[in-house]
Amino acid sequence: MRRFWAGSALVLLVLGWARPAVAAPDAPMWAQPPRSRISVSFVATPIHEVIATFAEHAGRTFIFGPQVTGTVTAEIANQPWDVALGKILQANGFTATEDSTGIITIDSYANIASRSSVEPLASQVIPVNYAKATELAETIRQLIAACASTSGSGGTTPAPTAAPPAPVVGQSASASSPCGRGTVATDAKTNTLIITEAVSRLPDIVRFVKELDRRTPQVAIRAKIISVDRTATQELGVSYDVGSPTTYIQTLAPRPAAVGDAPVQGSFRVNFTGDAFAGVANANRLFRASSALSLIFNTVVRGYNLTSFLDALSSEQLSDVQAEPSTTTIDNRKATLFAGSEIAFLLTPPVVPGQIQAVAPQIFRQKVGITLEVTPHVTANRQVSLEISAGQQSLLGTTEAGPSISERTATNEVLVADGETVVIAGLTQTQVSNVTSGIPLLMHLPWVGRLFRQERLEERKQDLMILVTPHIVDDVEGERRPPADP
Repeated sequence: MRRFWAGSALVLLVLGWARPAVAAPDAPMWAQPPRSRISVSFVATPIHEVIATFAEHAGRTFIFGPQVTGTVTAEIANQPWDVALGKILQANGFTATEDSTGIITIDSYANIASRSSVEPLASQVIPVNYAKATELAETIRQLIAACASTSGSGGTTPAPTAAPPAPVVGQSASASSPCGRGTVATDAKTNTLIITEAVSRLPDIVRFVKELDRRTPQVAIRAKIISVDRTATQELGVSYDVGSPTTYIQTLAPRPAAVGDAPVQGSFRVNFTGDAFAGVANANRLFRASSALSLIFNTVVRGYNLTSFLDALSSEQLSDVQAEPSTTTIDNRKATLFAGSEIAFLLTPPVVPGQIQAVAPQIFRQKVGITLEVTPHVTANRQVSLEISAGQQSLLGTTEAGPSISERTATNEVLVADGETVVIAGLTQTQVSNVTSGIPLLMHLPWVGRLFRQERLEERKQDLMILVTPHIVDDVEGERRPPADP
């Protein structure tokens, strides 16, 4: 315990070292760990003596500006010294800046801003390891143009009400303004930033760059696309043919011509020498070529041949296509994966009658297969936000105008845990086709109507399901940071 007097004010100072801690969110940038904690009481103490107390405790060198005057009344209990000092300065309208030598200057906002507007500029080359220098340069330009606070709780310079536009690389703003004097240039070949800024602000800008240049996590994406196509077909048809050897309609049951007769032109023959009758019920055997069962029944009724045809089919087709694409990408980067083929076709522009074709035929290409586009984002709690676009294209046929493509797509955004499988899309499409042909009136009779009609029923069901599993790829050897500057 130490006791000392400052005028009529009693100051109790308790100094104690604490374990090294991670910088608090409001810790000034000029504070370096390990940061000791301090417990102290000030009552109407001149601010010079207050700062001297902190300087003795931290072992740092402080320089006062001409406007640093006044008294301080504060009660500090076991707080990091830099946080406590920053709050005291902020409450009294002062701030602190640290130069490259480690000396901390305390002055008013106005004096620091005025000094920044006339102090010399310095340049530094900063290699960028993980980020892209061209993208990082835009953020640094905004910090320079807006006079960002880079000295912790107090800040180096107060931000203006309206930030000036970002400076053009290679140009400097007017020397009367502390904002926008610096410039940022990039070298794409070496992925390097070249920053020019005021000497007092340059270390803080460099510190910002190093904080932003962090290793981006990688995400392994494993997807499973299941496409199932089921088609069920049922066909049943009954047809009849009746006629005599000399009178018939040659449609369902072809008959040979009589001996010595000339070939008959057409599909029928009629004998005009006596009574005759010929007829066909369900004139076309619609399922003759596709039927799995064909039955023929023939009988003679009073000199006429009655022939019955029964065609039946029951079939099921199943097509199961499964694709399991996988890829690895870094955080916030789109990964595209395509598995399939590319069709090339020739398109000839239409020719206007009376004109010569002026445009030569052109070759176009169409991708047919499965496409997967994934953009992952790793959250702070190690969850993965996925923007996914998946599609499947299949070829239906080709015409003079080009190929006909059937396409099914799904676009979604989901939030999943590391290693969790989620179904991002499910689409079921059912198509039913029913074709009925028969004898009018008789085909609609109950029970016996099936004897006078031919019926084809086809049901097609298509299922598409997409499952995605993300895995965060951790660096086993840990993040490799560049060596510290000497």
